[in-house]
Amino acid sequence: SRVKEATQELQTTNNELRSTKEYLENLIDSSVDAILTFDEAGHVSLANNGALQMFGYSRDEFLKMSIHELFVGGKEEYRHISLLLNNDKPLQNYETELAHKDATQIHINMSISTVQVTDSQTTSLLAICKDITQQKRLEFELKEMSIKDSLTGLYNQRYFYDRLETEIE
Repeated sequence: SRVKEATQELQTTNNELRSTKEYLENLIDSSVDAILTFDEAGHVSLANNGALQMFGYSRDEFLKMSIHELFVGGKEEYRHISLLLNNDKPLQNYETELAHKDATQIHINMSISTVQVTDSQTTSLLAICKDITQQKRLEFELKEMSIKDSLTGLYNQRYFYDRLETEIE
C-alpha cells in the first residue's frame, strides 16, 4: 500500500512537471522575438520559432552554429559582448546587426544575460532579440526628410549649417 501510494505520488509529480515543461516550451515558442541560448562553447543550444522566422534557419541549422556566426561584426563583436557581460549583469538594449540566412542584415535590439545551468557548474547565454529593422529604416527616412528638400532632393539650410559647424571644428 505504501509503495502504491509513493508510485501514485511520483506519477502525479511527473505529470505536473511534464505539463509545466510543455507550458514553458509553448510560451517560448509563441514569442515573435527570437529567443536563443548558447552553451559555454558559444554554440546554439535552443532556438525558438521566433528565431527560426527572424533569421531563416531551420532548427537543425541553428544547432550547428556558433554565436559569432550570427553577428555581422563576427568574433570581434562577440568578444566585445563577452567583456560587457563579465560582471554578470545582463546587457540590455544592445543594438547590433545580425545576419539572416540570405546574407541580409537585420537590425536587432538585444538583451543578453548569463544563466546558471541547473545542477551544474556551467553557464549558458540567453539572448532575446527584437527586430528593429523597420524602425531603423523609418529613422533614416525621417532624417533624410529633415535635411533634404522634398522637391529637388538637395540638402537644405539646416544641413548646410550642421555641416558647416562640423567643418569648422
